[in-house]
Amino acid sequence: VLLSAGRFGESSLTHDHACDAECEKDHRQAFDAWSYESAAPLDLSKVREFVRRRLPGSVYRCKGVLYCTDHPSHRVVLQVVGRRMDVAVEGEWASSTPSSRIVAIGRAGELDGEFLQRAFDECRASSCDSAAAPA
Repeated sequence: VLLSAGRFGESSLTHDHACDAECEKDHRQAFDAWSYESAAPLDLSKVREFVRRRLPGSVYRCKGVLYCTDHPSHRVVLQVVGRRMDVAVEGEWASSTPSSRIVAIGRAGELDGEFLQRAFDECRASSCDSAAAPA
């Protein structure tokens, strides 16, 4: 319910009883997680375009710290909930080595890690302009 942005209903997150210490339902089974890391700088406009137009509906939440050619000396923070996206330029990398790290959380069994890997790789500054469509 908290994350709902028209992509899934409350029923996909709940079941028909109150949980206590004896609850046998493993709520973690409702979600999968995927992570991405890259030392290559990303093109922020490509990242925005991918998230706006092609991020699969099975991804409920995506967040990360990006190393972007647009702001190479600063961390760029990506926050996505449903179809809402926020991008903010944060502090300098200082002594940290710039890199991008992204985590996506989505519907169990429907998070296509291979597609997400390809899509974010294609957001690298030196690669082609578009990500492949999900299978």
